[in-house]
Amino acid sequence: MEMTLGEQEGIQVITLEGKLMGGPEDEEIAKTLDKFVDQTKIHVILDLTKVTWMNSSGLGMCLGGLTRMRNRGGDLRLVGMPAIVESLMDRCRILPLFQSYKSIKEAVESF
Repeated sequence: MEMTLGEQEGIQVITLEGKLMGGPEDEEIAKTLDKFVDQTKIHVILDLTKVTWMNSSGLGMCLGGLTRMRNRGGDLRLVGMPAIVESLMDRCRILPLFQSYKSIKEAVESF
């Protein structure tokens, strides 16, 4: 899994590529989200367009990020959710917890 950081109109954008399967990569994402919280950057977009697979550890990372941001008055929104990820979130009944958008532009405008 690869992670790229960016910012658009004051909103933090984390672009992920590859498989979200837990391990050091998920820890890196969690540390990045903690750093954003410490810097009061509590509006975050998670771009999943290039994610090819996600397991329960990846779901946990998404939920943890959502909780971190909402506990501080912010939010974590998803962009470009692949069908396989959407199906997994739906089966686990967590899909309604997230706001999801087709493009980063739409997600930025939603804040």
